[in-house]
This record gives sequence, structure tokens and C-alpha cells, in this order.
Amino acid sequence: MSLFLLILDGNSISNGELLGRLLNLTNVKKADLTSNHLGPNGAKQLAEFLSQNKSLEELVLATNRLEVDGFLAIMNAIKGNKNFKSFNFASNHLDALIRGPLVDALKTNVDLVALDLSDNPLGDDCASEILAGLVGNKSLQYLNLTQCGLNPASGEAIAKFLEVHPHVSRLKIGYNKFSAQNGVTLGHSIQSNNLVVLDLRFTNIGASGTCGVFSGLLNNHSIVELIVNGNAINKKGLGILTTVLSGNNTLQKLGMRYCEIGKSGFITLAKIISTNSSITYLDVSHNSLDSTEACKQLAAALGHAKTRKGDKISATVINELNISNCLIGPKQLDELAEGLVRNRSIKTLHLDDNELGIKGMRALSVAVKQNQVLKIITVQDTHISTSDVVVFMEKAADECFIEVLDCRKNGIDAGNSQFVQAQKRYNKYKILL
Repeated sequence: MSLFLLILDGNSISNGELLGRLLNLTNVKKADLTSNHLGPNGAKQLAEFLSQNKSLEELVLATNRLEVDGFLAIMNAIKGNKNFKSFNFASNHLDALIRGPLVDALKTNVDLVALDLSDNPLGDDCASEILAGLVGNKSLQYLNLTQCGLNPASGEAIAKFLEVHPHVSRLKIGYNKFSAQNGVTLGHSIQSNNLVVLDLRFTNIGASGTCGVFSGLLNNHSIVELIVNGNAINKKGLGILTTVLSGNNTLQKLGMRYCEIGKSGFITLAKIISTNSSITYLDVSHNSLDSTEACKQLAAALGHAKTRKGDKISATVINELNISNCLIGPKQLDELAEGLVRNRSIKTLHLDDNELGIKGMRALSVAVKQNQVLKIITVQDTHISTSDVVVFMEKAADECFIEVLDCRKNGIDAGNSQFVQAQKRYNKYKILL
């Protein structure tokens, strides 16, 4: 019997012996054992069978509370086994004590393709030794050190690691306490790297560090996904990003939530959106879009803007836009609705945690009647009532093309007679309550 993939995540199978026998019996190549409450004892039982396993190439043991003892048992069991291509030990209460056996395993298995140690308090010394253990590896493509208790020393080490390991294509190092200088150094490193995904969310690099990262993109044409959530972006940074995206047709996913972007920042973003034809996903939630002027500029960027010289066609290809928690009220949504009417690319729109109310829902209903592309709208926790949703349904009627309206966290009364009647009459789309 032979399987390629075995998924047993979330089954609370704490019996490591049972899992080990199953892995060896099926000759599986990839096993996902996430969230099975193995613990140190279950890991030790599993280790006995892993030492005999000759087929497994990818092992996912995330969120199993292995702790140091359980992890060491696993490492000792697979020591010298060169079949493994991917390890995932995320969220297992691991600390710096794992570094010796792990580094030995990394030095032995130079064909390792993926390593995920996220959400473990490893610290700088451990991270430094792990990177040193990967020096001889020319195959690694994915490295995840998110939330590992890393500081500026690790930030510099990671940047240097990237310079000599251009084969790494996905790097996730969010939720660590780096510095502005780390952002600048990392920006230099990505110029000569083949990174496709770079996740720097909440890394404390600040506005100048973000500028450094954006500057690195000027000479990088491989990054498809960039996440800088939680790092401030100032006027200079947005200026650099404007230059980057004017000549970059590679970047497709851009995350900039909690980046302290205000009126002038959104006006600059509008200019970027109107001329860029590569970004398909844009998350600018948890910023301040309470300016009607900024909303007007953004609306113009999203669709065909009426000008004195005639229609101006936007280059945007964004199909998912997240402007949740951006201080948007009815007036701002009125302006944005104008852009949505003329937009021909957005399929999913997130408006959660804004003060929409009845006026906002009316503006939205007008937009969806004329937009034939928009399929999913989320308006969770937007202070709308049951009657507001009914008004939306009546105004949009059967002319809209949306498939899902997510109204959760608003206390909508599913048993309300008007709501029940409206649902029966306008049943083309699903309403989540």
C-alpha cells in the first residue's frame, strides 16, 4: 500500500505509536499531523517508527506541544535520513535548546526545501545557528521564522543569508522586533535575490525601514507577494512605491494594513492604482480613509473617471480590495460607490468595521446594481440593522450580480418578518448572518 498524502490534522490522535505504524504501513510521502495533541510522550512514540521510515519526505507536526524533549526525539530518529524535503514544527513550545540536534540535521540534509519553525521562542542565538546550519544547503525555497523572538541581530543575519542563498523564494519573518536598519539591509539583499514572497508584518522596521524595503524593489522583479502590515509608511515610502510600481509588472499581492496611511497617503495610492496593472490583491485596512477627497481620488482610480477630455480608463486589475476599519462613513462610501459603478475588476470587497448605516447600504446597493463583476461583499460589524439589510435587498433587487453579502456581527434578526419576505423574494445571493 502506498499513498502520496496523508492528512490527519485536528483529530486529537495523541497516540504516537498508532500514527507511526500508519505512516510506515502506507509508505506515505507527505504527512500532515497538525493539532493532534501529541505532546512529548506521543512524539517519542512516533519517533521510534520514524527511525524505520524510508518513504516520508514532508512532515507537518505543527501545534502538537512537542516541547524540547519531543522535538529532540524526532530529530534523533531521523538523523541521517536524507529523504526529508520539508519540516514544519510551528507552534510547539520550542526554545533555544533545540539548536544542536536541529543544526546537525540541517547540515546532514542539504536537500531540505522547506523549514517552518514559526511561533516558537527560539531567540537570536538559536536563529543564528540555524542559518549557519543551512549554509551548505542550495535547495531551500521556504523559510518561516515568524514570531520567533528575534531581534535586530537576527535581522542582519537573515539579510546576509539571503545574499548568499538566492534560491530562497519564500521568506516569512513577521512579528519579530527588528530595526529600521534591518529594513534597509534587507532592501539591499532582495535586489540580488529571487524571492517571490516576503512577509514582514509587524517587524518594527518603521517608516525608514519600509522605505529601505521599497527601495530594494526598484531592482527586484521576482517578488509577487509583499506584506508590510504594521510598519509605518510615510510620504517618502509611498513615493518610492510609486516609482517601483510604474516599472514593475510582477507584484500582485500587497498588504499594508496598520501602516498609518492617511489622506495624502491614500491620494498617492490612488495614483498608483490608476496606472498599475499587476496588483490583484490590495489590503489597506486599518488606515484612515475618512477624507471625502481621498475617497473621490480612490473612486476615480478604481474605474472610468469622467474628465473634461472624456473618459479616463483605469489600468487597475485589483480583484480583491480590503478597506475594512478605515473610518469610512456614508459620505465616504458615497464617493467610493461612484468608482465601484465603473470598476470592472473587483470581485471581493471588504468593508468590515466601518460606520456604514442605512445611508451607506443605500449607496452600496446603487453600486452593485450597475456593477456586473463584484461577487462578494463583507460588511461585518458596520452598525447596520435588519431593516438596513432589507433596504439593500430591495434597492439592489434582482439586478445585482453579487453572490455573497456577509453581514455577520451586526445582530441581524433572521426571524424578522420583513427580512424573511425579502430573502424569499430576492434569493439570488447568500446572506451570511
